[in-house]
Amino acid sequence: MESVAGLTAALGGAGVSVDLAQAGSIDAIKTFVTQARALKAEGGVASRRDIKLQVSASDDSWAALLPHLSKLLRMAGAEAIARGPGAEGMPATVTTFGRLYLDAGSAIDPAAEKLRLSKEIEKLKQHIAGTEARLANEAFVSKAPPAVLEGARKQLADLKSKLADTVRLMENLAG
Repeated sequence: MESVAGLTAALGGAGVSVDLAQAGSIDAIKTFVTQARALKAEGGVASRRDIKLQVSASDDSWAALLPHLSKLLRMAGAEAIARGPGAEGMPATVTTFGRLYLDAGSAIDPAAEKLRLSKEIEKLKQHIAGTEARLANEAFVSKAPPAVLEGARKQLADLKSKLADTVRLMENLAG
């Protein structure tokens, strides 16, 4: 698989210009749609199209989403996507644009959501423990290339951040 720089150079040689910032933006939008669909599936409302989504986003993040709202609605299978804080107990996930909440009204079973979140917390704890063990292993650390170590450390930080967010969601649901 070619690198982005190599692909950009090849396309440039053919007279095609590539806007890398725009390409990154589109990739982030695709990831957002994937996360929205996954959130709907986890909430047991994957096939419903009357679902509303809330995005707790910064001004810049909302500005990046706004031009794509009609496409996002269609691709995520939602009735509406609005900016604002989600209510306590709403199923949520963390995206690059901010926290995304699923507002399915009474369609969400709080007991089922607690069970889903507790399973997710356990999985995250297992992944964190495995990554910490790998980074504590002298044999791994001494032989691994710096890029691999950096990736493992970044993965660990991301997992810990997601765990903290998931625990907060569980506490809000329970409270």
